[in-house]
Amino acid sequence: MLFCDGFLANDVDKCVYSKFENDDYVIICLYLDNMLIFGTCIDVVFRSKLFLWFKLEMKDIGEANLILGVKIITKGDKTLLFQEQYIEKLLKKFEYYDFKLVSTPYDINSKLKKNIGESMFINLSIPR
Repeated sequence: MLFCDGFLANDVDKCVYSKFENDDYVIICLYLDNMLIFGTCIDVVFRSKLFLWFKLEMKDIGEANLILGVKIITKGDKTLLFQEQYIEKLLKKFEYYDFKLVSTPYDINSKLKKNIGESMFINLSIPR
């Protein structure tokens, strides 16, 4: 399905739109009243943002640093994603945040061996 300005709606997630221009592409992800725009070429991203500014009342809040609980850090040409904040939120929600670490008993003298046998799959049916 064509959105506009050449953007196509994703078949699986209707909140994701993409546009290909020559060898470059832009992806727009919508979430409630937020929009994440990224692509392979800053010029194509900027032109897409200009198009959206003329069509919608929107504000550019700059480079994303957190989205859906995932922290985004850019270092040079690398982008790192961290879910620490999301995991802490889940641990607090289910009251596991203040649990203490425990050691898992392990015999340091045990030797692990590679499994050289054939895999065996058994199909079990449960009587109703």
